[in-house]
Amino acid sequence: MKRLLLLLPSNSYRAAAFVTACEEVDARVVIGVDESQASTQFGDSRVVQFNFSDPVSGAREIKAFAADNPVDAIVPAEEDAVLLAAHAAQALGLLHNNVDAVTATRDKFKLRTVLTAAGLPQPIFKLLADAKDLENIDPVGFPCIVKPTNLAASRGVIRANDVSQLKAAFARVSDILAGSALDKPPILVEEYLPGEEVALDGLMDQGELHLLALFDKPDPLTGPFFPETIYITPSRRSSTERVRIEQTVLDAAVALGLFHGPIHAELRINEGQVHLLEIAARSIGGRCGSSLRFAGGFSLERLILSHAIGEKGPGYQREQCAVGVMMIPVLKGGILRAVQGLDVARGGADVEAVHISIPLGQRVTPLPEGRHYLGFIFTRSSRPETAEASLRRAYDALDVFIEPLESGSDL
Repeated sequence: MKRLLLLLPSNSYRAAAFVTACEEVDARVVIGVDESQASTQFGDSRVVQFNFSDPVSGAREIKAFAADNPVDAIVPAEEDAVLLAAHAAQALGLLHNNVDAVTATRDKFKLRTVLTAAGLPQPIFKLLADAKDLENIDPVGFPCIVKPTNLAASRGVIRANDVSQLKAAFARVSDILAGSALDKPPILVEEYLPGEEVALDGLMDQGELHLLALFDKPDPLTGPFFPETIYITPSRRSSTERVRIEQTVLDAAVALGLFHGPIHAELRINEGQVHLLEIAARSIGGRCGSSLRFAGGFSLERLILSHAIGEKGPGYQREQCAVGVMMIPVLKGGILRAVQGLDVARGGADVEAVHISIPLGQRVTPLPEGRHYLGFIFTRSSRPETAEASLRRAYDALDVFIEPLESGSDL
């Protein structure tokens, strides 16, 4: 029986889904976590703590563990684990993505540099070392996007239409990065590209891309901030566009050296040209993956684990229906006091589930500073249009009550 190490950060939305998949897959699975208390969440002696914050040190720990507990494959469940997985797999001589490739996916400046050198369409970009660089951002121009190089999920991403907005955005992103261990906050400014966005989930199998899902993002993402809201699959883009999107993702993966395992990409289509904005060495984040089901009743998490151990038989074909997921946005900061209308939302046509992820009484923070959504809505329908309409009706049924913080409060 194959032996698999699943690296699962303790703050993952996907813990339950991956633990269920571990029970289903034909392998001995050990769960690597980043906090000792996570062992009570995940169960028994299958749980081992490793250093996620320092991938080199964590890889040494995994190599030492594997000396007495051999490992055939390592799977990162979330973004926080991808670099540790790459270092550890390299140390153990396992099939893996190149460490430099994974590093580039986690640094937006490196990502832009590699993809531009490979000839892939990219927005014009420039690295801002400090405030004096704001005086001249040529050749980027306005409008532009200011973003940290090392954060995900739209955190710290701000559109600026002129110099004053650029300076305000730079200061705001600098504040977000104030706790960074880096000496200087890494901030990127890049050309704003109008257009519509899509997202692609796939599995790289030794250089070959298997498409798992192509999502439309029907809500306009024009700024000043860029909260993810609705994802719908199958995509309603033309067949020509779908082929072009898939080829762009494959070209980017090859250029970077993403060779094996799950990938997630975000792309924007501008005047018929496909621009890859982000690509990650993991599957879709949050609870969004639970919307996907595959041949044989496999969940996305089960498919990822089966692929990692080389299990024969799992199909990459998604079920023949439309699905939608909405990440419920945090619209203002404060203390979450109540979410009303849940029964109505859950009872709507085609609604599969409505989950509120943040406990009542907890502080919530909107983008660009915030990093969490209020929750998720899932729909399943015969057509993409009805899956989307059902998401919107369910969201409209919710009344979210957030108590503003008192001035000067640091709760």
